[in-house]
Amino acid sequence: MIVLVGSPVAHEDGRAAGLLAMLVPALVATGATVEIVGRVGEDARGELLLHDLQRVGAGHVAVFRDPTRTTPIFEEAGIPLDAEDVQLGLGYLRTIDAILVVDPAHETLLEVAAEAARFNAARLVVLMSDAESAAVLAAIPADRFAPQGRTPPVQIAYERGSEAAIVPLLCAHLLADNFSATEAQ
Repeated sequence: MIVLVGSPVAHEDGRAAGLLAMLVPALVATGATVEIVGRVGEDARGELLLHDLQRVGAGHVAVFRDPTRTTPIFEEAGIPLDAEDVQLGLGYLRTIDAILVVDPAHETLLEVAAEAARFNAARLVVLMSDAESAAVLAAIPADRFAPQGRTPPVQIAYERGSEAAIVPLLCAHLLADNFSATEAQ
């Protein structure tokens, strides 16, 4: 199972938009099981968004509905997650092979994801679109991610708006056991 940690965004009509909308079908097409840990508003757009992601193969048992927020549209950032959201969401899921964390907002959230990756012997990929996310990752000692000689997380920087260009690269890293990087290019 591949877990995508990051809140999804939608088009005005509720169709999935952004990175998760592009990445989920690409991963599912390879036969991967995909679950999302995130947060949407408790509104009609959020329900339509989750149905759209489910239609293309994403599980959303760990997507929380927030009655105090509206589901963001594509031009906006997703609803921020906190470490407790991620810990609870990952706790629902079993047999995790890889975890992708999109733009971690703070050190604690990333440490929770790293602990889940260690516990499951899963790959950890961290996607960063800004210096703030990179600073969060840099603040955590390497041995927190890779104790006893284990592989450190893969770090990928990207610019917002270039999501389609990085989907093959993300697939290559998330499906490392059954998808080679050369196939992704």
